[in-house]
Amino acid sequence: MKQSGFITLDKEELSSDNVTIGIFAILLSNLIGYNITKEDLIERLKRKKYLMSSQFCEPYQKYIEREWFAVKEVRITRDNTQNNIIKVFVSEKGQKRIVDLLRSGNL
Repeated sequence: MKQSGFITLDKEELSSDNVTIGIFAILLSNLIGYNITKEDLIERLKRKKYLMSSQFCEPYQKYIEREWFAVKEVRITRDNTQNNIIKVFVSEKGQKRIVDLLRSGNL
């Protein structure tokens, strides 16, 4: 059930949009009540091989193809220097699946 940018999942609300892993961790903590930090969520996803162990926390291709995650290359400028970075987003489908994994104790 969609309501103003959020999906309801058994009385729990998540974003109906792609969100960064950091925002997803905040949603898990604030809206659902899971006490988890961005760093803890990333570590768990890496340990279970949903994310690679790279500095960019990129998801494995099969989870992009399953539409759990989306990646976008973003150009940032700091101190007059431009760099491209990879931004990882958790999709609505990925949010639901990760919540299921947390509930079952598999993450």
